[in-house]
Amino acid sequence: MTLQNRRQFAASLTAAPLFCASAAQDDAGPLSPASLIADLTAVTAVSRRAKADGLLDYGRVPGTIYDGMTASWLERRFREAGLSEVRQDPYHLPDPEWMLDAVSLDIDTGTGILPMSSAFTPDQSPVTPPDGITAELIDIGDGSAEARAGRDLSGKIVLVHSRVEGIAYDHPARTLVPELEQTGIAGLILAIRQPGDPQTRYAVQPGPLRFRVTRAPWVTISGADARTLSTLIDQAPVSARLKATVKVQGRITPPGRSQNVMGILPGRTDEVILITAHTDSRWEGATDNASGISLLLGLAQHFASRPRPERTLVFVATGGHHNGPSSGQKRIIAAHPGLIARCALIVNLEHVGSREPDGRGGLQAAAGPNVMFVPNQNPALLRLVEEGVAAHDVPVLRPVQTFWTADYYVHARLATPAVMILQPSFWYHTEADTLDKIDPAGLSAMARLHADIIAGADQVSRADLRLGVPSLSYGT
Repeated sequence: MTLQNRRQFAASLTAAPLFCASAAQDDAGPLSPASLIADLTAVTAVSRRAKADGLLDYGRVPGTIYDGMTASWLERRFREAGLSEVRQDPYHLPDPEWMLDAVSLDIDTGTGILPMSSAFTPDQSPVTPPDGITAELIDIGDGSAEARAGRDLSGKIVLVHSRVEGIAYDHPARTLVPELEQTGIAGLILAIRQPGDPQTRYAVQPGPLRFRVTRAPWVTISGADARTLSTLIDQAPVSARLKATVKVQGRITPPGRSQNVMGILPGRTDEVILITAHTDSRWEGATDNASGISLLLGLAQHFASRPRPERTLVFVATGGHHNGPSSGQKRIIAAHPGLIARCALIVNLEHVGSREPDGRGGLQAAAGPNVMFVPNQNPALLRLVEEGVAAHDVPVLRPVQTFWTADYYVHARLATPAVMILQPSFWYHTEADTLDKIDPAGLSAMARLHADIIAGADQVSRADLRLGVPSLSYGT
């Protein structure tokens, strides 16, 4: 998703009316809270294994053994669900991976060294000597031209505050970092300031999409650590300027191999409904995207236990969402042209079921609101989504979005009808995206909603599904 699209999206949600209705909760079967949470727990356990093995940038990272472990587990679960032609489809990832070996941010307070525990460098950075670089630390506010006016930044480690109301990934300082790098700074501390300032580590980019800082090593820190730094800077005597030491050690590894995992539930015809969810994650990745994988498995089991569908249901767990990006979806298109030619509908499962902060240091009782994507504004799909929302007590925001995004955006130019109901999770690309954030009842409601949409769309002709206003508005 482009930064412009994300901001338009966020703006549309600010004043968006919320709709939900009540419905009974199933307590058994593959779409039940217990069943879905069991699978979600198994997926996040792979990430916790990576952490236990000592990876700083841990998770189900594309091209690693943990990526492969997730795929092998899914292959077994697809077979147990009763799908046919279950297989892994390996492929070469297009991009190298940044592997972080060491990172720290230490502040010399004059009376001792204070480490900033949230310091992290999630994307490619210039590396420092083994002991890091030490320089004067200055706070330049939001990093704007006005905040920098008259200040000599050359040779300094600068602290920039980037305030966001929702998803940290699109922090506003992204547009300013290329300018900052030209000022001769020695290092960059990018503070992500979210409501509540959670003490967490962030996986955000320092600048625009695909931008790489080439001169100054950089770290992100939490809003809580940023407040501490600002206070120390303000209290430091003019004669004893505060100093910081930044250490970043990392390397670029050659592109590895990932895989899609595919299973098929034959229908009465060879027309296809393609149901996808990406497997890879940053850190534990409970919402992004163990939640989608749990729905994918639940739906596979659900439909395998029911009368044969009209269309063939193809379930694909894609790799490489964070490499390419969405290289797993690109692999589907390249490796299975016949399947794509017969595809009547794409259903993408991503980011669902997480609870947001309650403003008092805890979590809300239920999962947060979702956003509906129907790129071609198809009347039948819109009706099915609205009916499912009303039946299963799923909170959604208005209006329905029509641009292509997330893991399935690469299908935009094929103009295949698609549906996605995505939660703009507060925890997106943070280390706090953990299992405890997931609402089991909300996860189950989303699974049952998707089951209704798929079953309903299976009864709509392909020609009727293509009616609407095809959209080529998309981002990465």
